[in-house]
Amino acid sequence: MWFKWKRSAVRLEQELRALQSSHAEQSARVAELEQQLQVAEAASQQRQRQLDYYRGVSEKLIRFSTSVAHLGESFEFLTGQLGDNKARAGEVAAAALSNQKHFGELQGKAAEMEDGLGLASRKVDTLAERSQEINGIVDLISGIASQTNLLALNAAIEAARAGEAGRGFAVVAGEIRSLAEKTALATDDIVRKIGEVQAEIRNVHDYIQLQGSHAKGFSRTTEVAVEAMRTLYQLAGAMRASSAASSFRAGIELANLDELSLKFVVYNHLLSDQAQPIPQLPSERDCRFGRWYYGEGNRDIQALDCFRQIERPHTAVHAQGQAALDAFAQDALETALRHLGQMEDANLEVMRIVTAVVDQYEKGASRAA
Repeated sequence: MWFKWKRSAVRLEQELRALQSSHAEQSARVAELEQQLQVAEAASQQRQRQLDYYRGVSEKLIRFSTSVAHLGESFEFLTGQLGDNKARAGEVAAAALSNQKHFGELQGKAAEMEDGLGLASRKVDTLAERSQEINGIVDLISGIASQTNLLALNAAIEAARAGEAGRGFAVVAGEIRSLAEKTALATDDIVRKIGEVQAEIRNVHDYIQLQGSHAKGFSRTTEVAVEAMRTLYQLAGAMRASSAASSFRAGIELANLDELSLKFVVYNHLLSDQAQPIPQLPSERDCRFGRWYYGEGNRDIQALDCFRQIERPHTAVHAQGQAALDAFAQDALETALRHLGQMEDANLEVMRIVTAVVDQYEKGASRAA
């Protein structure tokens, strides 16, 4: 009986040891599984954290696309400006051709006026010659009158001696008849010369009237040419203002493209391996936008209130971008996302202010034109 109990005790002890060994193995297995579970949970949390991070980066990329869309709108505007300038260039070319035609007409009318004035001058010279001829005839008549007076005196003397020298009266009478004939001829000649002078005067009057008509035509053509020149000047001024505005906008957008390339550097690193070296962004003064903002070429707009508002958000773009890179390197993904969002906020603020600056500049350029 005792031996049977002893065998049972030994068997139970062996079973106990087996159970204890199995329990130890199960406990070790449970501990291993718990450890694996903890690792899996940590990995899951890390993956969820990374998923949240990449989702956040994607959301920031959507906001980044707003900057790109702004550039697209700006370049679309520049394309429209180029189209307008092309149309204005066509108008300027047409106006230039029209001006060339008008000035050709002016040249022709000036030649006509010159010829007419030369002819009128010659007519006046002819009138002067006719006047000299009339003066000669007047001198002849004056001489005849003097001789007539002398003959009249002689006739009076001869009358006193009529009895003795009757023949003297005949001589005096003959001389008087001769003078009368000369006077009649001179009178006819004067009438003829006066008629010629009157005809010349009418011709000169007609030529003067013709030149007056030419002068009116010349004046009208000159007015048309001057108006065309004024239109040409306005078109040229509009083209100059438009070209200046386009150049101004293109310079700004080129600087904005440089800012976009800076943001590409940030996004590219935040979506790459954390082991990569941290890129160093240029300072707000060393980038192209900073050189534009702090440069000497934009003195015309530095007095604008909105222009001075650019500095703070532009500095924030660089600072927040660099902070996002540094946080990413330290595996502070949430902090990196926060800085990334602040970088986008600052960049959108820069875009908004720049748009206001461009609008004010273009309005001022339009008024100046």
